[in-house]
Amino acid sequence: MIETLTERGAHFRSLRDPIDTTTPQGMFSLQVLGAVAQLERALISERTKAGIKAAKAKGRLPGNPGIRERRPEALAKMTEVQKAAYGARVQASASQWLTTVRRMRPDHTWTTLPRCSSNAA
Repeated sequence: MIETLTERGAHFRSLRDPIDTTTPQGMFSLQVLGAVAQLERALISERTKAGIKAAKAKGRLPGNPGIRERRPEALAKMTEVQKAAYGARVQASASQWLTTVRRMRPDHTWTTLPRCSSNAA
């Protein structure tokens, strides 16, 4: 993403962190943070795989037994939690999209708004 911005003559500057890709120090900070994030992701994956392997060696299966066995009460609870989490994410991000929806709403129906909002934002 940063390379694409640079090719187009634009740069990235974080408002909260000391990252400004117009400076060598800023570019270095961004690269170091990226490398640390990549390392952390690899370590989490490695630990997860090791945990699953250890559980299997003890005769246990990974994951939620209720979901694996497709128990209706477990599936219903999972669906409820997913819906609540989705609602919380939508509400938390409302400041990012609500002004666009309000601006577009008079000219678009609720049915067509999702399709055209990605092009107009």
